[in-house]
Amino acid sequence: SGTFAGSQLNWTVIEKEAFPITHACDKLDYLLLRPQGFRIFCDHRNLIHVFAPDEHVKKHVKGKLLRWAMKLMNYTYVIEHIAGPQNVWADMISRWAGNHDPVATAIKRVRAETPGEPKQHGETTEEAMSEVTEPTISTLRPLDDANFVWPTFDAINEAQSASHPPSGAERTHDGVLRLHGRIWIPAEVAGLLQRLFIIAHCGAQGHRGGAAMAEHLRRLFAIEHLDTKVAAFVRQCRLCLH
Repeated sequence: SGTFAGSQLNWTVIEKEAFPITHACDKLDYLLLRPQGFRIFCDHRNLIHVFAPDEHVKKHVKGKLLRWAMKLMNYTYVIEHIAGPQNVWADMISRWAGNHDPVATAIKRVRAETPGEPKQHGETTEEAMSEVTEPTISTLRPLDDANFVWPTFDAINEAQSASHPPSGAERTHDGVLRLHGRIWIPAEVAGLLQRLFIIAHCGAQGHRGGAAMAEHLRRLFAIEHLDTKVAAFVRQCRLCLH
């Protein structure tokens, strides 16, 4: 698995789909150059016509696709199409990133002292506090997770109350603090930030890129170091490595 960078970002969809096949065959040639051949499975139907084994190169295949198709002529293989919704295992394996530090802590410890509960002899205040673990939100499809909670004005107001507001922040009629007309989100409330990022990234428009996601959030919210945090969040998305 990898990430497109530089001029690769300007490639067409079919070029981005074809490159991993050529790259894998090139790197694994010591395993794939064998008399019995092998099978290639892909979820892009047009690649069947580009890479279909034949002694002639198709006339419509040009540029990068032509070079890549000629590279694969050294191999004995059969290419088959699998529709995207059915290509589950290959999709998960290819898109799962390595072990990276999450943007927001998946499990948050919250301590709350029970009013009127006597502490035992020798027990400190911290030990007497009860510990509550917030439910973990899935990193694969977080918006569909049963534990996902949509942020509300009350949740935002509560987060703002626990933080020191920046200079220029004003409380509006809806009870929340706004900075230059945008709702101020404290930097230390990782859980709230994570939920806002999930909504902006995994909404009805599909999995947005970092630039579009940051632009949408910037119109509504005042978030410190927004671009850096969005880039880190998108890198952790298991369904799209941007």
